Amino acid sequence: MIKIDGTKQLYIHNPQVFGFEESIHAAGYAMATDIETFTTDLETGSKRFARLGKTEVSSGHPNFLKGIIVQFDITTNQQVFQQLLRYVFVVPVSSTSKMHKGASMVRRYDPYTPDECIEVVDKYTRLLYEAEERYAENRTVENRLARESAYLTLLSSFPCGLLATMRVSTNYLSLKNVVNQRKHHRLPAWKEFETFVRTLPGMEEILRDDTR
Repeated sequence: MIKIDGTKQLYIHNPQVFGFEESIHAAGYAMATDIETFTTDLETGSKRFARLGKTEVSSGHPNFLKGIIVQFDITTNQQVFQQLLRYVFVVPVSSTSKMHKGASMVRRYDPYTPDECIEVVDKYTRLLYEAEERYAENRTVENRLARESAYLTLLSSFPCGLLATMRVSTNYLSLKNVVNQRKHHRLPAWKEFETFVRTLPGMEEILRDDTR
């Protein structure tokens, strides 16, 4: 068991951004008179990105932000994951699994998880190992059912403060929407999420007017 020090509830690693320049170029298609000769220089692209990117998500003008794809690993608790995955354009790629490795994984908890909850998980982990040993020694129906019961009990004992890691794929428009909707949320993890989003190329510019 590892309990994270401090107050952080969220960690983001390995971010990657795709389609940034291409999407800014495509944002000018609506005003192109000849698509074969249409070009975008750095100055024009920067102005277009800032002008359209700052507009309201619902206006349709920042739609080009959908083409700027962002992927990253996010480590946080179950409460944040439940809220994050409500956004349909935040798509899970893969994640750590309590189902597969709940008993043997290195378990990390956010700093607000009560020690009593962690002790309960440790207790049911020991009971599961004991049940597995009894079944390995004597493969009776009774021992098999006891092992399955111990396994399900362990899964149900994990607190919301257990940290999991998931790689997600999303886009700039969805991230802009998430930050706008969660900027005043009570969970401190959302402020940490906003801080990350603002480190992405250009994001500080397009969030400047509508999230402070």
